[in-house]
Amino acid sequence: MRTVWHGINGELRELRRVALPLLAGLGGMLLPVLLFLAFNGGTSTAHGWGAAMSTDTAVALGLLALVDLPFVIYKGAVGF
Repeated sequence: MRTVWHGINGELRELRRVALPLLAGLGGMLLPVLLFLAFNGGTSTAHGWGAAMSTDTAVALGLLALVDLPFVIYKGAVGF
């Protein structure tokens, strides 16, 4: 519900403000998968690309929690 509100009334109502976070999010998911497939493509382990994507996201959240920067708002989401 809150996401819908931001999409209509908040900072995400303009396409140019949504483009950078959207591309960063997609790149953050696709880059680890592409790297994984570059090394494991054509092998029997190539089907494990989902683990590379989820592990990379978990490591990024863990690093943000360790650094404890002000933009880490939801500490409960990373186990604190």
